[in-house]
Amino acid sequence: MKVDAVVLINILADKANYLVKSKIVDAKALLQALTKETSGNGGGKPDFAQGGTQDLSSLSHYLKGKGLI
Repeated sequence: MKVDAVVLINILADKANYLVKSKIVDAKALLQALTKETSGNGGGKPDFAQGGTQDLSSLSHYLKGKGLI
């Protein structure tokens, strides 16, 4: 299986953490798009970025909108 990027989301009781890894697309740009939609923050480099949010309802809404949950 070949993928352009890997996005990991770790959801805890009061926050969610994001990790984005890619050698093909801009990981930092992917993270910024995710944090913009989920009221989060983060940063990184073009190949690896990390961030998160405390707004779990916006994350749930975003994931449902993308058909991921």
